[in-house]
Amino acid sequence: MEGKIHLYFGEGKGKTTAAFGLAVRALGRDMTVSICQFLKGTPSGEALFMKNAPRCTLLRDESTQKFVFQMNEDERTAYTASQRVLWERAVSVMKADGADLLILDEALGALELGILSENEVVSALADRLPGLEVVLTGRKPTPQLLKIADYASRVECVKHPFDKGTPARKGIEF
Repeated sequence: MEGKIHLYFGEGKGKTTAAFGLAVRALGRDMTVSICQFLKGTPSGEALFMKNAPRCTLLRDESTQKFVFQMNEDERTAYTASQRVLWERAVSVMKADGADLLILDEALGALELGILSENEVVSALADRLPGLEVVLTGRKPTPQLLKIADYASRVECVKHPFDKGTPARKGIEF
């Protein structure tokens, strides 16, 4: 089976949830899943569940709880280096036989911040094992990623409780 490239992108809530839903579907069919989460220091409910799921590997960097925009220059430099290590681990998954599905959660955000480059992501996707299905999530895909994607799903926010000042709720938003 030829692996496909999926993009779940946009300003709306649910990109990570959709990607993790695909992971649950794959696990239910005895497939092996690797999930690499960029730019997320605090684990979501999905991540907490998946770290103990059979046939699932969760790769994360929990070195900080800050958002990138809250970091000073030294913190951002160190964080970028740790995210690059995470990327190298994801590239290893793409080249090693073992995973059927790889989720690169917030890889599009890492691209927007300059932590990853479009060329290296496109090249790694082209060089992956032929049967590996890959999902990338984030707000804004690059034109080249949109071009090579087999699936591209936009998640649009029409209404959200945050607009009325409701903070993120445990188990619902994270």
